[in-house]
Amino acid sequence: MTVIEVIKSHPGLADVPDVQINRILIDRDVNGADLYVKELSVKTDLCIADLLRSALSQPDLTESDLTIKRDRPGMYREMVRIYTENGETDKIPSYNINDASDKW
Repeated sequence: MTVIEVIKSHPGLADVPDVQINRILIDRDVNGADLYVKELSVKTDLCIADLLRSALSQPDLTESDLTIKRDRPGMYREMVRIYTENGETDKIPSYNINDASDKW
């Protein structure tokens, strides 16, 4: 399994464009085509956190009867966990995430 496959298998990141993943991989100095090994777990996790951070700002998608909603609170918690475990708390944005699904 490659690093990119590991990233895409993470909940909430399956539909992230390859261009965006590749940009994060370059920023973190990771080769996405490399086989995933334990030594790459920290860098891969930080790439995942960066992508979750980016995905939080993406809108929900609606087309006809199909709606795709993101689990923003879950994504935020996962991002915070990864950044905290790896000493990058300065990268945690302070979002006010509210689930307004009950307001209708």
